Order: sequence, then C-alpha cells, then structure tokens
Amino acid sequence: MSGALEGRTYLVTGASSGIGRACARAIGAAGGNVVATGRRRERLDEVVESIGATRAVAATGDAREEAVAKAWVDRAVERYGGLDGLVNAAGIIAPGGIVETEPAEWDRMMDVNLRGLYLVTRAATPRLIERKGSVAARVTR
Repeated sequence: MSGALEGRTYLVTGASSGIGRACARAIGAAGGNVVATGRRRERLDEVVESIGATRAVAATGDAREEAVAKAWVDRAVERYGGLDGLVNAAGIIAPGGIVETEPAEWDRMMDVNLRGLYLVTRAATPRLIERKGSVAARVTR
C-alpha cells in the first residue's frame, strides 16, 4: 500500500492505548513505518499486527528512562534507516481533581508526562534534524 507517508518513519510513544494507538494506526494506514512504544507489550503487538509487521515494530519500556528513549530511537534507525517524526503521546493522569490528587501522584504524573517527553524528544532530535523531521505532542483537556 502506498500513501502520503510512504517511506517515512515515526516513533510513537504511548502507542498501546488512546491517542498514541490511534496515531500509530493512522500513520500505518497512510503508508508510514511505525516504531510503536509503550509499557504494555501485548497491546503494542496488537498495534503492530494491525499495521503489518513489515511497517511496524513494537518497543517496550518506560519513557522516563534515558537509556530506553535512546534505544527506541536507535531501533527506528536500525530498522528503517532514520527517523522522520516523533509523536509524544505517552502520559498518565490521576483520577479526580486537585484536592483528591496526592503530591506523590502529582510527582508521578509530572515525571511521566514531562520527563518522558523531554527524554524521548532529546534522544530523537539529532535524527529528526538529519531528515528535517518533526515532533508532535499530545494535547490533553
């Protein structure tokens, strides 16, 4: 299948569910290669299967770990020769409002939602510059 993203490679964080999963599938449907990342291997495997094993690969790990972020980028380069785009969709949100959210849970959310985004973007940036790629981050309400 050919499409608007044919030959382009995207790393999608949080691809096991929600916005990340939808983005990974949309990129695959448009002909792009996808490195689908997240913590839940079974769900990532479902995403890869829906796209096709030649154009998608799963990579598990925690985006808050610098070595994991680098390994995900390396996987894209090794498998597809480079990186054209990054979709930062990994994230968590605590149930309830500010009164119900304990400081420890707030710290965990910030660690995932900000540190993870920073580390993956930092790891990907040199490769994105090489191919004049781009970065997208999820928007929450």
